[in-house]
Amino acid sequence: MIKSVCVAAALTLGLATSAMAAPNAVWTRASQCNESQLKQMKNSVDSIRDPLRQEAALEELDMAVALLQDNDPDGCMMHLSNAAEYVTP
Repeated sequence: MIKSVCVAAALTLGLATSAMAAPNAVWTRASQCNESQLKQMKNSVDSIRDPLRQEAALEELDMAVALLQDNDPDGCMMHLSNAAEYVTP
């Protein structure tokens, strides 16, 4: 009985830690904001069929590019993550 409670607690802790560590499966804080990722996201944004979602994603992507040029990787990743949310349905 105690063993199963410990296993359940460990699994719950592991799942909670995973959920907090990677809130977005595509873009995580561990990822680096770089030209390659911006290009990959641009290709994904170009494939969006809804013009309003595509426009919003392009705005986020433009802000990410500007912040990368300003050497702000955290801000760049934030806007890259926001753009990724428009790509996923």
